[in-house]
Amino acid sequence: MFDLLRTIGNELSIVRYKGESDSDYCYRLCYSALALSLLYSARSVEGGRIGISKKAQTEWIQRIQAEFEKHLNLESKRFTRDSNSFIIQCRKAYEETGYLTTDDRGFEAIATYGRTVSVGCGHLYFGIPGKIAFSLGLGLYTTTPQNEASLFDVFLRDTLTSDEYISGLYNPLDFEYRDIDQSTLEFFNPTLKKPPSSSWGTEIRTRRTVARNRAFNTMYRIICEDDSRLLFADIANIADKDCLASYETRRLLFALKEHYGEPAVAWFNKIDDTYYEIKLSAQLPTREYYFLLLSSWPKGDAFNRITFVTTAGILPTIEMMLQNIGIRTLWRGNYV
Repeated sequence: MFDLLRTIGNELSIVRYKGESDSDYCYRLCYSALALSLLYSARSVEGGRIGISKKAQTEWIQRIQAEFEKHLNLESKRFTRDSNSFIIQCRKAYEETGYLTTDDRGFEAIATYGRTVSVGCGHLYFGIPGKIAFSLGLGLYTTTPQNEASLFDVFLRDTLTSDEYISGLYNPLDFEYRDIDQSTLEFFNPTLKKPPSSSWGTEIRTRRTVARNRAFNTMYRIICEDDSRLLFADIANIADKDCLASYETRRLLFALKEHYGEPAVAWFNKIDDTYYEIKLSAQLPTREYYFLLLSSWPKGDAFNRITFVTTAGILPTIEMMLQNIGIRTLWRGNYV
């Protein structure tokens, strides 16, 4: 058992952090190893064409996971929760970020363009590199660039400040009066010293905000005029909650909180000289969440969207990504 764990750790350059239990270290190793196995499966050849069906891919990774559970004492609950499966989550993240492509048969094939993005501590490779320097979560890294591209061009978003972003979304020409019963709405209060999920109420506290009607699953951008009348603009509801552009409303909420002086927070807690814990006060939009999956491990299990573990070398890039959407970062020298 220990020989296999040591081999995985050496191949992917994943070392144990200070105080990490055998179970937690096994989870991180298997998390990255299962992800790599999923990518390798997309190199399969069927009918003379590269690719694998999603059914065959799922069955293959399930068999590997079962072997890990049997021989490495991997806890299955870390990769399965209710209807959530790590395999499905991992595949979707790779599809949305360009690691996997889907052909006309619906088969998964590995990306072959060899693109890399510099992230400070190395080069994030989109696909399977010839030599893996190290792995962080789902991400594979090399020490040298290959078809290098900008992180913002490939993966992240614009570089608008929160004020610029809000200004673009709150142009009065895009709003209108509507006959909507205000008693059916909840309003976002960005001035509270609370995370976005706890910053809703029945009264409007700022000139620009967001409203929601939970009964109909609808959301609106709101401008409150000087006479207290409200102007409305729709917020689109994206059906696919796992696509790269989903949960974009979270970015608007982060921007509003920063604009009104109470930004959401991410704490960087030092574990040892190599590792840090990232603790978020709120869940991220899917785009930024997927970047975290490619640069860190969700702590404890594959479905944790609040707490992550990563290395010091990539933290400046993660900090830039978080600050870019209005999240304040706080560094703590000692793990708490």
